[in-house]
Amino acid sequence: GMKIPDSGKVRSGRQKVGNAVNNDWAGTIRFKKTAPGLEYAFTYHKQTDAAQSQQADAENDIDEFNGLAATLMSGHVDYNQGPVSMQALYAEWDLRHPTFDANGKDKQNGYYLTLGYKVKENLGIFVRSEMYDTTAGDSTDSAVNTETFGVNYYIHPRVVLKADVQNVNYDDTSKEDQSVFNLGFGFSY
Repeated sequence: GMKIPDSGKVRSGRQKVGNAVNNDWAGTIRFKKTAPGLEYAFTYHKQTDAAQSQQADAENDIDEFNGLAATLMSGHVDYNQGPVSMQALYAEWDLRHPTFDANGKDKQNGYYLTLGYKVKENLGIFVRSEMYDTTAGDSTDSAVNTETFGVNYYIHPRVVLKADVQNVNYDDTSKEDQSVFNLGFGFSY
C-alpha cells in the first residue's frame, strides 16, 4: 500500500519497492470493458492505514501520524475511431484522518477531458479541459482549472513533436492565472 505523509500529498505516498514499508496492505479492484476503438473502466482502491503507522521521529522532526483510511474511486473512457479520439477520466480520494478533516484535504478530486482530431496522417490537433482540487473538502475555492489547445506532428507513427498553449485559472483569487506555452517530444515503444 501507500505511505501518504501528513502533508496530504497523495503522490508523495508512492513507495520505492526496495524500501517500502508494508504495515498495511491495500486492495484494488478494477472493472474494464474493451471493444474495437473503445475502453472504459472503473477502479476502487481501499487502504485502512495509508500512513503505514508512521511513528514519531524527534531527530527528523516528524510527529506521530497513523490511522489514515484512504479510498480512491476513478473511472475513465478512451475512444479512438478513425481521425477522432477522446479520453476522459475522473478520480476522487477520500482520506479519513482528523488532520485532513480540519484542512480540507480529506477530499481530493480531479478530471480531464481531451478531444483530438487527426487533420492528416501526420498532423493532429487537440483540446483538453482539466481540473484538480487537493483541498476539495473545505469551503474555500481551491480548484485549479486548465484549458489546453495543441498540435501534434508525427515524425513517425511512434514519434511525435507536440506544441500547446495552456490557460491555467485558479479559483483561489490570491493566485494569479497563467498562460503557458509548451514544446514536447514523445516516443512510444
